[in-house]
Amino acid sequence: MAHPALKTVVAVPAAALGGMLASQAGLPLAWLTGTTLATALVSLTVGALWLPRWLYRSGQTVVGVSVGLTVTGDIAGRLGWHLLMIPVAALLSIAIGTRLAPLLARWSGLDLATAHFSMMPAGISEMAELAGRHGADVGAVAMLHTLRVMLVVFLVPPAVYAFSPGEVAAVARAAGHWDGPLALALAAGVAGGLLAMRVGLPSSFMLGPMIAVAILSGTGLVAAEEPRLLIAAAQVVLGLNLGARLRRETLG
Repeated sequence: MAHPALKTVVAVPAAALGGMLASQAGLPLAWLTGTTLATALVSLTVGALWLPRWLYRSGQTVVGVSVGLTVTGDIAGRLGWHLLMIPVAALLSIAIGTRLAPLLARWSGLDLATAHFSMMPAGISEMAELAGRHGADVGAVAMLHTLRVMLVVFLVPPAVYAFSPGEVAAVARAAGHWDGPLALALAAGVAGGLLAMRVGLPSSFMLGPMIAVAILSGTGLVAAEEPRLLIAAAQVVLGLNLGARLRRETLG
């Protein structure tokens, strides 16, 4: 049986092709959605794939930096009390997930611990790790969170484009360039990710870079845009990781 790493060699060009076709079709988040679908098909066909963790974290960092760079001084000034809604929404999501976990356990036949971790709003890897520590079914938790993320990726962007095409076009960002401010933003993103991992922040290489760069961008210390090629490459990496989580053994 071929090693998962060798199967990944097959998956990478297929994933890139899927992203390219989705981009040509004009789909929202084309490189992410196309890559995810193509990788999932390869994973379900040839078996488990393998991606180095550093590659996945690199993709997360690039996306986190990209989001952080959108927080300009003007936007930071408008946030105000809306920042308080972030922890409130997080706590509300946890409360809703906790209440729905027994229903999921009853309807699906999962044990309560597995249902609980499957309903918690957090990253796939973090929830799978916590599930393993508490005796839950790691495969089921990872699969349900993967399906959740896939639903968000495939349903939310098309809905936004469909109902607010004018607003989406108005906020379209210009193509960035490889320059000093971008290098500084990426360096700050890496540092933010490492610090977030050190303090145990979930999805550390997404949230850490996003927070670090948002502070720099919001205070006017950094003003940059990421090149579209870099963003597309990051989406391909994230799509590879997401699609690879869809496996035959966890669907059975």
